Amino acid sequence: MKLSLAEHQLIRSGASTIINALGAQLFSYTLGYYLLAQTGSALSFGLSIFIGPIVSLVTAPWIANLIDSWSHKKTTILGTILTIISLLGFEGYVILTNGKYGLLASAVIVSIFMNIAGRFFSLSYMASVKGIVPSKLVQRLNAVQSVGNSTAGILAPPLAGVLFGLFPLKYILLIQIITELVTLWLTHRTDFNAFSVENKVNSVISDEKVTFRSVWEYLLREHRLLFLVILASLLNVAYVAFQIGGPYVVMHQLHKSATISGTIQSFTSVGVVLGGMIITFVMLKNIFRFAFWVYTLFGLVMVFTGVLIQTAIFPLLVIFSCVNFCLGLLNALGDPPLFAYFQTEAPYNLLGHLTTVMLTLSQILNPIGVLVYTFLFDHVRYQVIYSGTAIILLMLGVTLFLWLHAIDSNKMSD
Repeated sequence: MKLSLAEHQLIRSGASTIINALGAQLFSYTLGYYLLAQTGSALSFGLSIFIGPIVSLVTAPWIANLIDSWSHKKTTILGTILTIISLLGFEGYVILTNGKYGLLASAVIVSIFMNIAGRFFSLSYMASVKGIVPSKLVQRLNAVQSVGNSTAGILAPPLAGVLFGLFPLKYILLIQIITELVTLWLTHRTDFNAFSVENKVNSVISDEKVTFRSVWEYLLREHRLLFLVILASLLNVAYVAFQIGGPYVVMHQLHKSATISGTIQSFTSVGVVLGGMIITFVMLKNIFRFAFWVYTLFGLVMVFTGVLIQTAIFPLLVIFSCVNFCLGLLNALGDPPLFAYFQTEAPYNLLGHLTTVMLTLSQILNPIGVLVYTFLFDHVRYQVIYSGTAIILLMLGVTLFLWLHAIDSNKMSD
């Protein structure tokens, strides 16, 4: 059976992003294991948490300008080449010094370059989706990439641990270089202009150079898109309460083993994979309405969880297991349509800046959420934290609903 152009494009672009994600995750965990073995420092696995947001803030303006002013395909290929050069440089360092001199400094430098290269690749790919596949397949491609990224996140830690136990670091780096070469070949084979792109006319940006100011002006006028961005950002911050709070409560309050905690956390991965598989095959007629209700359910699950923890109707282990599964499922169901909505609705020449804004917000807010909730769990009873989070989410939810209702009422009156 001969595949259509759209199907070829879907397979190539999906495979390239999945392989790239797996290679990046492998590098991150392998580097963490190597630093831990050499230095014994817990900072090993925290490099990306601190470096990612800093790189996002510093590089956001010029990466966004490059994507919106240069060829998307060339930008993506540039990101892959920079990744290969970074890996080769670190490979040379390991071979020459065996990690005995300036290891931490070298790890920071290569992590910075890998983060920059990764942003070139991911942001330009996200901004190009509308030209890679037809509009009806944009949501499916986002879902394939989301499932691939989640699967890479699940497979990378144990795979990196096995490889690190069997081979020296220099050989593992060679494996990662091979994955990047495969990504480079697939990206080269992908046509970034296979389908015509309708660049929606916008009076603010049509006759001037795209800037972050013009992006914010666009978002302030496109209220529905702004609504989804704010909603998703707030929920992602609140989600941190379950990401770090779950293991804390299970191990330090209930005095259960790390194995039990890990098993409970694995329900998130099960939910993500299942949700990703569902959204891959479901074609939505109204993307905004679907994303709206998914994120609404996401918030309601967290609100009800705060209530259930107070009532003690169900065992906490059962609550955390169910909540992790539900939030993983809803997260996987909501993100691809959200990206598909702005990729299909926003002007094409704004997508580089828009994707940069969204991912930078995510990378900045997540560590802030980690710091806030880490402090709270160290000083406040977990019941108070979850009930407080539920109350805040409920108040913000009502405010956002009223705002959305006002937006729709104004549009109807116009």
